[in-house]
This record gives sequence, C-alpha cells and structure tokens, in this order.
Amino acid sequence: MTAFRVSTVFATACLVSTGLPAHAVRAANQPARVVVDSGDTHHTDPVIITADRISSPVSSATSAVARIDRETLRSYPIKTLGDAIEHALGFTMVDFEGTGNDPQAIVRGFYGGGEADYLVVLMDGRPINAPENGRIAWNLIPMSTIESIEIVRGGASAAWGDAALGGVINVRTKQVPGRSVRGNFDVGSFNMRDGSLNLSQLWDGRSISLFGARTQSEGFRAHASNSTGSVGGSLGVLPEGTSSLTLSTLNDWRNFDEPGPVTEAQLATSRTTGSALYRFDHTMDRLHRVNLDGSTLLGSAQFTGFLTGEYRHSDRVRTVPLAPDYASTNEHLLTSARGLGSAQLQFGSLFFNGADNLLLGVDASSGRVTSRYYDYAMGTSADYAVANPARGVLEARGVGVRNVVGGFFRYGVAPASALRLSLGGRIDGLHDRFTPRSPSTDTAVTASHVAFSPKVGVSVRYANSERHEGHLYANIARSFKAPTPDQLFDQRPIPVPFPPYSITFANAKLRPQYGTNTEGGIYDHTVLVPGLVSANLTASVYQLQLRDELDFDLQSFRYQNIGQSRHRGIETGVDVQGPASVSLFTHYTLQSAISQVAENYGKQLKAVPRHVFSAGTSVGSRTGFGASLLMTSSRGIYLDDANTRAMPGWTRWDARVTSVAVRDVQLRADIINLFNSTYNTTGYPDASDPSVIYYYPAAGRAVRFGVSRSW
Repeated sequence: MTAFRVSTVFATACLVSTGLPAHAVRAANQPARVVVDSGDTHHTDPVIITADRISSPVSSATSAVARIDRETLRSYPIKTLGDAIEHALGFTMVDFEGTGNDPQAIVRGFYGGGEADYLVVLMDGRPINAPENGRIAWNLIPMSTIESIEIVRGGASAAWGDAALGGVINVRTKQVPGRSVRGNFDVGSFNMRDGSLNLSQLWDGRSISLFGARTQSEGFRAHASNSTGSVGGSLGVLPEGTSSLTLSTLNDWRNFDEPGPVTEAQLATSRTTGSALYRFDHTMDRLHRVNLDGSTLLGSAQFTGFLTGEYRHSDRVRTVPLAPDYASTNEHLLTSARGLGSAQLQFGSLFFNGADNLLLGVDASSGRVTSRYYDYAMGTSADYAVANPARGVLEARGVGVRNVVGGFFRYGVAPASALRLSLGGRIDGLHDRFTPRSPSTDTAVTASHVAFSPKVGVSVRYANSERHEGHLYANIARSFKAPTPDQLFDQRPIPVPFPPYSITFANAKLRPQYGTNTEGGIYDHTVLVPGLVSANLTASVYQLQLRDELDFDLQSFRYQNIGQSRHRGIETGVDVQGPASVSLFTHYTLQSAISQVAENYGKQLKAVPRHVFSAGTSVGSRTGFGASLLMTSSRGIYLDDANTRAMPGWTRWDARVTSVAVRDVQLRADIINLFNSTYNTTGYPDASDPSVIYYYPAAGRAVRFGVSRSW
C-alpha cells in the first residue's frame, strides 16, 4: 500500500479513436471498397473481436474500439506493449521506474495507484492480470510476438466481467501460417540490451511457432536495474481446416529493482538518485503457462474455447513509507496456481435471414494463492543506509482461493442496412476463501459476490458514398470491479504507534464497485483527394457514474467502500493518410473526473491529467527508408485530493529513423525524449506530513540502436 488512493478514478474518454495514429487508424477505420447487390459502393473495414467477443466491423461497432497492427508497431519508436498503449488515445501511463519498464495505465479515470488495475489485458483472449491484485505485467508479452492489439475503451463487463471498468486490451500473437524467421537486437542508453528471435513453420499442414526474448538494463536511476526473458511457442495439433486445436506455452521470468519515489529536495540534488529507504526493494517473478485453444462447427453454430493452466512464483522485497523518514520493509513470498477456461457458441441467421446473430458463452477460473510475509527491515533512511538485512522471522502466512464463473450472451441484429442494434449481458459469481495459518490459526474467512452487467448499443450509418462514410454510435452499460484478494485478505503487517501496534489494510467485508456508463461517438472516413489523401475523424462524449468505490479510509486504517465519483469527457482525433506512406495525426482528450465525497466534493481526482495531447507523423515503409515522430503531453494534474498541489505538465517527443532493407537486414535508431525534457510521471503527498511531496522522475534523453533480419 502506498500513499496513493487505491480507487483514484478519472474519466478518460477513449471512445472511438484507435490506439496509435495514422497507420493504426487506417488499418482499423479506413475500409476497402466493396460492391453489394444494390450496386451501391460501400466502405467496409476489418473486423474486431474483443468488443463483443464476436467478429464485427470496426466502423459500425456500438463500442469504442481500436486495432493497432504490426506495421504500425514497427514504424514508431515503440519498445514494449506499455509504450504502444501509452500512445493510444485516452491512455496515460504512469511510469514508476522512469524508462517505461514499470508502467501502470490510467484509462477512463481508473488508476490503481500501484495496487490494482481497472483494465483487463488478454493474450489471445486469455486474461493475464495477476490473480492476487489484478496488476498487469506490461513486459510479459514480447513485442516481437505481437501481430496486432485490439482495444476496447469504457465499461466492458457485459463481455469480460470483473475489472473491465476502464476497458479491455487483447494482444493477438498468433502467427501467419508459413515459414518465417525474424530476429531483432537493440542496444542503448543505460546499458540496455534487447534481443528476440521468432520462428514459424508449416509442417505436415500444422503450424509451428517458437520465440525467445531477453532484455536487460541498468536503469537511469540508482537501484533500478532490470532483466526480463521469455520463451514459448505454439503447435497446431490439427491440420489447417474447418476445425482447429492449438497447444501453446509461455514461460517468463523477471528480475527488477524498484528505486521508489524521491522528495523534492532529493530531486533538486540529483534526478538519478534513489532513496535509501528503498535500496532493498526487488522483485523476482517466474510464470509458466500452458494453453489449449480450439474451434469447430457444431451444426450451424461455431464453437470456440480454451483451457489454460498457470503457475507463478514471486519473491518481492517491498517498502511501505510510514513517515517522511521512516519506513517498514517486508519480504513477500507468493506462489499461485490457476486454471482458466472458456467456451462459447455463435449462431447466425436466427430470425432475419442473415441479419442477426447470437452469442452464448461461459467463463470459469479457479486459483489458489499461498502467501508468506517475513520481517526484513525498519527504521530511518540513516538506518537503511548502513543496514545489511536478510530474511527475518515469519510474520504472516495464509492460503487464499478464488473461484469465478461467468455466463454471457450477446444478440446483434441489423433490421436495416444502415442500422445495427446490440443487446448483451453477463452474470458473474465470485467466491473467495482465505485460511490464515500464521500468526493465528483462525477459521477461514469467505466472501461471495454476484454481479449482473447489461449493455445496449446502437450504430447508425449517416453517410455511405465512394468518398464519404460515417457512423454514429451510442451505448449504455453497467460494469463492476470486485475487490481483489489482496484488498480482502492481505496479511501484510503494518506497524502503528497505537494498540494493537500492527494492523492490516485488508477488509473482508468489501463489496464490488459499480459504474454506469453512457456514451456516444462518431466514426467518419472521408477521401479528400481520390487515391492520394484520406482522413479519419473521431469524436466522443461520455458520462460515467461510479459508486461504492474502494478507497483507503484514514479513520479506520483499512480499505472501505466510501468513494463515489462522476466522470465526463470529450475526446477528438484527426488522422490523415497521404501518398507515399505519409501519415499524420493529432489527438486531444479533455476529461473531468470529479469526486462526490465529503470535503473533497467537486474536486478533481488526484494523479489524473485533465488535458492529454498526442500527435505525430511517419513516412516510409517497412523495407524502405522511414522516419517517424511522436509527441505526448499531459497537463492539469493534481497531487492531492484537495487540489492544493499541482504537478507541472510535461511534453515528450520521441523519434525513429529506419534504413532501407538490404538483403532483409534493416537498421533503426530511436531517440526517446528527443529534447531532453525534465519531468515527473506522477507524485503524491506524504500521508503523515502533506507538505512533503514524493515524485517518480522520468529519464532524460535516451538512444537505442537496433538491427532486424527476416528470413
């Protein structure tokens, strides 16, 4: 638990624009022309699956959807999945480490303050959020394995259940059948080294793919080194045909130091410094996953499903500040085993001769987490500076189990060629059980929750010509986030100067928080100069009302359902695609996330930017000379609930130049923070002394040089 409010919420309106600019917008929103029976010329576009768990055209979606393709990821100075999401319209990434290796997303006003995430992230349709707290390891999926990224913004619990308050991101890694070999190697500032190798082959009608990736960096701050690695692959068990069965695995390891926040006084001395209180903070994490995915025809219905088994071991030394110069450090050993499964049936042509479809499905998961806390260190920064601690006595131990079952449906119909209607819903049941083993052996504590998440959406086409196509959409939906097992049962002991002198922040009586979201938006595609220049305009408005928000209550020193907030926003984006692979874009988000609780009623939620700008341009192709430039800017951020301390806004420019490919070898050079801007990604006041502000500084200018080879 940091001094951040766990349920800090702001309203980011990322309703209808794509993630990255220009190329991504063109891939998702600029359709190829097809001729229908009437003889009229129409625009159509690629389908996206994540929004409703069923294939549907992007421009006529009833939700805010986006798709970023592989070519876009290659064109811009992007190193990780977190980098890609940072440049998606409406997203802000808070970077605790300073170079993008430890980020957390803020989307639609939801920010977990380092303790939880309000966003569901999927890898090929399978959740990867950590079972104990829902956090996302953004570097879990190597960039070299990503074929596309699908993004849904806004409440999506009607399709994906718990935690989908801010949205859903589905990273698709399945390779195109056929033989290929891709290798990448990068070196750069802070002694950064990054390498990856991907192989795919078609063998006896079955697709095989293998990958490996390794990244290492010393970080730009003291005590900020990190290394990650992963290996995995997939095998098509069945030959290519109407039925498919794929076996895949992912094995990941991560080791990283956590430099922690620093005060204003420390920043004035050096931006690369680290606080002595955090000099022992370190995480070692190991994850192993095995997946089985399948699909087949069952009569007139299409069946798809998956089974996933996961094992994880984590050893984390972490400090909790208790005062400006006093802290407590514990070592947390955690092992988890989880099984996940999903099955769904898609029916077409039920009542309207091909103009309607129905989806029925069920998701289930069961996970077991064993947690141990050990004493490690405590004292002032002077004590930490000379300490040489090791694992101490066992302070707490327990075993938790979470079982989840969710059933969902979605019915879509197009009663007219220009009108699409969608009705969906989901009911989720969650049951948690925690058994303490130490220091007490009390009886098990349980918590059960049931949530219903309906959604109604409509899309209307208002223009349909060879040079102009436009769609309006609207929806109303209800989403929820259940308290995480950590928030319910975490045993970490927090020393306090009053009886009983040690407390925990967890609260087994917590209830889910709910949000009702109403939104409307526009997708508009216009050909400005036939065959040369086209533009995509997106705009959206929304309102989200949240109740029973999980927050930390200073009076009871534990989590409580005491929050309530209202989020309104306007978001606009213009993306232009020109000749010779030239593209440019500009995005702007205005968001109003307002507390509706007690003395802070009407105040903007802390750590949330009111204004977010992004812009950029790119030129060139994958095999020829290319150059790109990205700008990200954030303004209007308050550090406290009372809105008395504002954090300076910041702007960062990133650039990439790629060479002409020679014998399938291409060189590239990236400059991150091109103009060496000095800024902090976030901050917060000390809980015991609000005059002391802690910041997480970002790195200055950094360079990367890389080489890619395809065979």
